[in-house]
Amino acid sequence: MSVQTFTKSDFNKKYIQNGFSFMPGGFLIYRADDTEEILYANPSLLEIFECETEEQFLELTGGTFKGVVYSEDLKSVESSIKLQHKLDQNFYDNAHYRIMTRSGKLKYVQDFGKLCFDEDEGPLFYVFISFLKIKLDLLTGLPLRWYFIELVKQGAYKIIEDGGTPVIIAFDFTGMKTFNNRYGVEEGDNHLLNFAHILKKHLGSERCSRFGEDHFYGFCDSKDVEGLLNNVIIDLNVSESNPRNLPLRMGIAEFPSDISVDVVCNRAKAAADTLKGTQESDYAWFNEKMSKILWKKEYIISHIHQAINERWVEPYYQPVVRTLNGRLCNLEALARWRDPEHGLISPADFIPILEENGLSYKLDMYIVERVLTMLQHRIKEGLPVVPISVNISRSDFDYCDPVKIISSACDIHGVKRGLIAIEITESSLMSNQDVIRHAIDRFHAAGFEVWMDDFGSGYSSLNVLKDFDFDEIKIDMAFLRDFNERSRKIVTMAVKMAKALGIHTLAEGVETEEHIDFLKSIGCERIQGYYYGKPDAITEQLDHLKRTGINFETLETASFYQKTGLIDFVSKRPFALFFYDGKRFTTIFRNNKYIEEIAHANIGDEFIFESYMNQLNSVLGRKFRALAEKTISSGNREIMTFVVNNRYFRFMFASVASSRQGNMLSATIDGSIYEEQQNSRQLDIVMRNIMAIYESIYLIDFKEDSRTVIVSNLPNENEGDVIYGLKDFYAHYNVRYIHVDDLERFRKLMNRKYIAEMFKLNERGSFSDLFPVKKDNGSYEWTSFLIISIPDTDGEKLLVCIKPSLLEDQKDKKILVDRLVSLNNILSDSKSASTVDFWNSAVFESDIKFFWKDKNRRFLGASRAFLNYYGMRSSKTIIGKTDEEIGWHIDDSPFKKDEMDVLEKGIMIQNASGKNIINGLPHDIQATKFPIYHDGKIVGLMGYFFDSEIDEKRIVDVRKKRLQRFIDWIFEFSGHVFMPFRL
Repeated sequence: MSVQTFTKSDFNKKYIQNGFSFMPGGFLIYRADDTEEILYANPSLLEIFECETEEQFLELTGGTFKGVVYSEDLKSVESSIKLQHKLDQNFYDNAHYRIMTRSGKLKYVQDFGKLCFDEDEGPLFYVFISFLKIKLDLLTGLPLRWYFIELVKQGAYKIIEDGGTPVIIAFDFTGMKTFNNRYGVEEGDNHLLNFAHILKKHLGSERCSRFGEDHFYGFCDSKDVEGLLNNVIIDLNVSESNPRNLPLRMGIAEFPSDISVDVVCNRAKAAADTLKGTQESDYAWFNEKMSKILWKKEYIISHIHQAINERWVEPYYQPVVRTLNGRLCNLEALARWRDPEHGLISPADFIPILEENGLSYKLDMYIVERVLTMLQHRIKEGLPVVPISVNISRSDFDYCDPVKIISSACDIHGVKRGLIAIEITESSLMSNQDVIRHAIDRFHAAGFEVWMDDFGSGYSSLNVLKDFDFDEIKIDMAFLRDFNERSRKIVTMAVKMAKALGIHTLAEGVETEEHIDFLKSIGCERIQGYYYGKPDAITEQLDHLKRTGINFETLETASFYQKTGLIDFVSKRPFALFFYDGKRFTTIFRNNKYIEEIAHANIGDEFIFESYMNQLNSVLGRKFRALAEKTISSGNREIMTFVVNNRYFRFMFASVASSRQGNMLSATIDGSIYEEQQNSRQLDIVMRNIMAIYESIYLIDFKEDSRTVIVSNLPNENEGDVIYGLKDFYAHYNVRYIHVDDLERFRKLMNRKYIAEMFKLNERGSFSDLFPVKKDNGSYEWTSFLIISIPDTDGEKLLVCIKPSLLEDQKDKKILVDRLVSLNNILSDSKSASTVDFWNSAVFESDIKFFWKDKNRRFLGASRAFLNYYGMRSSKTIIGKTDEEIGWHIDDSPFKKDEMDVLEKGIMIQNASGKNIINGLPHDIQATKFPIYHDGKIVGLMGYFFDSEIDEKRIVDVRKKRLQRFIDWIFEFSGHVFMPFRL
């Protein structure tokens, strides 16, 4: 075959097509446009990604080159490819990056790509992909651990062949964490880079390695080792990049042929560890005494898989309690190793060893799986659950993708991701900061909270708060071991600073009542420690919580208190938190300043003051409830002034959080401000007396033509608000407050000429009147308006003072009304005598389908026409039942909503459409409903309806007029029966 024939073969031939499939490496073709759509991928590429079918590969990658590259590497890879083609379009580009396999493993690959133009498809990339095993550390350029082990195997045999004895050396710096904390990670990296150059100088670039952080290793002949290490110490001490003279610990271990490189490295490290605490660089040889200590490390490494498979390792759970409510709000899952041969192995022993040897991810993912299995069981059984935090090591990100694994595990177990919180230790941030920062962002995007464990134990804590987006910090228990004034200040400022950044706080290691009181006083949100319980297996922990009376916090309550927790409690002002359920106030927190301010009022302690707030019928109780409702409605800070024991107090509520059960309100109180502001003695005397009685007070100034709010319980008014143009204001006064029938009488009351006549008539500089005022729930409350002329103003200024009428406080209003009628010679309505007869005629004789219900929407009765329409002989069939219990509507929800609007808001519903069932057939109806009042309060509703098909055929103009007369009578009747007294 000639060259020409060879290069121009028929590409449709089977043996050429098979070449793409049998190629020993990945091959793909994708579009060189924004879509980067994959047009072809060979089977070898699917194997690299651990995919068995094209569908699995498509699901994993999305069918694009963007999906092939691991997300963290994508931006740099695409930039590199574009740059290479820009520089030279005739050659292959070369890229190195990571991929994520279908099982969640991270693998390094390299690709060679060629940009070509196809006449049919346009520009395409042809890419060859193969595995790449990174050999060198990115920072120092030294061999990585796996490559060093290979180099040792080859180099050691060469030393033996030359008649020598190979040894492995472990290098470790004393105080590297402190160095990074004080001078910064960049300065620390410079120091490590300089040390790598020293090692290369004395050992050569293929006889030393960096295993991670400040852990270095090397090997050489034993006869050279001590002189070599002395020279390393000399070079390190004179190095310009080591002005702080960090001590270097070095351990030496012989490398016999029958022991693995890993074991000898561990021996060298054990020898170096014997020099911990030394202040000078030194070295030590491994000996038999050290081997007794080292066995545990070797045992842990060799048995971790068995310990996981046979469940020698178990998750233990430690409770986390909410400071403000004393409820269980979280659990932390902690690994505990109970070995059948060696008993309990401390986490302080096995966790650092697993991290150092790249095995921690197996432990961490196993604990996550066990936690999710437990949560899945409790959720399935309907048992209460709280979020559980799990610990993730920094090294986990080198061997797997924890974000993807944990997200997938949550979904498989049917556990909401919000029930898992991720804990990362502060010391993990010393290296690979970008990796951790990106991982935090991905955890957040996946729906997880991320906490920083051991805050203050390493790295720069201020930098942590600045550079990393944590949801919560766990304050290191070391702060509380030495519980003095200095540590109190540090913890206080840490909590205060975290809150300012929107970060939640948890203190661990809490053991005493003194700790609890202090942490609550500074607003630390959650507490963990032996005070509430030690880590234990889930069954034993649940029994412990039950015995100690610590109840689970619901997810709704947790959300409520999470918002509350970000409030800054550290204040020099009187500060308190109240839970308000719409009727009562419960004190959640109060600082010492608040307690002292209450004591100055001479009304007893703060609990007595709370009882004042909760008095239902007192003026002061009404003031607090009105202020709370106003705060909740407006969402703003609202202020009121009240008087106790002849002292003014200015009180402010601010809305903090809300739930179905109630609202959290922050409060401040000031007993000095009004004393400083009162300049007029006469006005002060009047104000002190009336402010203790009235809920709203306004200053009317006819000369300035203005109205100023002194005190108000209305949601749209604030103290100090001023409006100008009195005539126009009262001419358009909002009818939502004054009953429409009394609106003109009210406007007359506020007329300057009328007020002057009333002052003259009464001869005492004041007069009052009663008006029905509509409340938020739709009912009317009789309200007293007191008009007071301010002395020495010639009638130019007056106060309008408003409070509920004494009529509202009477146990039997009818007796009071009858007495008022008798005293004022008011005659009864002559029509009332025939009311019963008229009502009976309407119920039994008319053909109008009307009905009436109580406050709970239960039937009290219905007309004969209503009962006949539904085929009922007696109203007993429906009395005491709701529509839902009777079941005659296709959809009850619109009817229920309309009736709740009538009962709660006093709204009249007219001609609302709906469907009901008659003899099994649907009928269209139109219903009208309106409230029934008694003593100005809604006590029920009445209504009537048309059947669109039956009634509309028979309704004529005369019928409409008769119906309208009946409706008018209904309203008149409800007025006579249920609102008998109106001024």
